[in-house]
Amino acid sequence: VKDPAPAADLALLAAAALRPCPAAWQRAVCLALKTLALLGRWSECWQLAAVELSFCLSREVLYQCGRLTYFDGRREAIDAYLPHLLAMLPSVPDSVRPNVQFWVGMLQYKRGHSLLAMRTLEAATPCLHPQHAKLARADTVVKALRKLEAAVQQVYDYCKTVSASTTPQEFGDQSGGVCHAVQPFLTMREGKLYTDQQPSKLKELTNSVCVSSWNMYSVWRGSHMASAIEVEDSYLGRLCRGRLALLWGNTSEAEKIWQSLAMDFALRVEPHVELWRL
Repeated sequence: VKDPAPAADLALLAAAALRPCPAAWQRAVCLALKTLALLGRWSECWQLAAVELSFCLSREVLYQCGRLTYFDGRREAIDAYLPHLLAMLPSVPDSVRPNVQFWVGMLQYKRGHSLLAMRTLEAATPCLHPQHAKLARADTVVKALRKLEAAVQQVYDYCKTVSASTTPQEFGDQSGGVCHAVQPFLTMREGKLYTDQQPSKLKELTNSVCVSSWNMYSVWRGSHMASAIEVEDSYLGRLCRGRLALLWGNTSEAEKIWQSLAMDFALRVEPHVELWRL
């Protein structure tokens, strides 16, 4: 459309005039929504959608609204129409279902449900047309999310490995976590490693140096990965930070992180499971 403003006005008039003919009315409403979105008139777009859907609850109009919320990007719009797309999935024809799944996955991704979005898009991509732009976009998102999932798994594996190797027999007090293994080390001066010169500390360092070195590297690596994860997905990154805080023996910090997650993401179960396991 060379000039979308007149097209939007015409589509609005057509939507009002064609209400007696449902099929033509649906097309006119969808065209009006698209042109308003193209002009960036999102408030008018959603007002029109609310008015027309109150007149007739059309699946085609709901589908178009769901698509457009992705380009709007606002949380309120996505939360309003994503449940409608999800409710559509069982009832739409098989030929249409991959397209609906694609937009469900993209909206889940936009909304921060990364792993859920990955599963949805993985289910949609085998049925999308090979030459369609949706397939390329879905593949790009899925590849990025698989890397994110692998990073989260690595952080949890690091925590599990370090926890398994950090036993009370090695460090005397389990509550100290990995921090206890780091205590004998002070700063490096003139190329020599200094300690507090207490024989018990030196003996402890000698006995645990191999395990401690690997554990410290694992925690360092996990901390860097958690920061990178949080940039991509705040929810998953904060979950990882809670695990790492617990690993360092900072139970209160881990509890604080998971409590804030439970408040910010009230419908997600993982923070409650972590809190229950403390």
